[in-house]
Amino acid sequence: MTWQSLPSLLQHLEQQPTWQSHAHFQRVLRHWPMVVGELVAQHTRPIALRRGVLSVATASAVWAQNLSFERQRILAKLNPYLAQPLTDIHFSTAQWSEVPLNTHTDRSEGEAHPSFTPSAPTPDATTTMVAPTTPDRAFERWQQSLQQQRQQFPRCPQCQCPTPPGELARWTVCSLCARQSDILFRQT
Repeated sequence: MTWQSLPSLLQHLEQQPTWQSHAHFQRVLRHWPMVVGELVAQHTRPIALRRGVLSVATASAVWAQNLSFERQRILAKLNPYLAQPLTDIHFSTAQWSEVPLNTHTDRSEGEAHPSFTPSAPTPDATTTMVAPTTPDRAFERWQQSLQQQRQQFPRCPQCQCPTPPGELARWTVCSLCARQSDILFRQT
């Protein structure tokens, strides 16, 4: 096993299909408000991108129906900003209440994991667009934002480590303490 530098590992990671798919979706998120306008953006949330089809949650069935009629126009305005053009957009109210604003999760089915934190740091679109940065600097910023977020977490009553609120709500302790006391196996 050979050791590789962090920049070379990040470069290898960025070339993986999953990473490229995520980056493509992030470009859609970045340009969505500008393409559809602020009013429409307040009532819509892009939630997934699969095989060139964008799924968008809407605040109501009326929004879904009206935007379905406009989808070709939206595609024509959005595709110039994307490396891989979208083929279609599906609008639905199904996941409106489940998906927090400006977040995306790769989980396609089922409930979110208790460790999921909707306010998890995401790359700042304006920073990456205006001032390209090195992978090392991007990693440092990401690490700092994670540390700041963890400082805001409540403490596990058993081990006193910062714990995502979802874990405390589900198991009353952090996932490590829950695993040690087999709470995880009794609830699944």
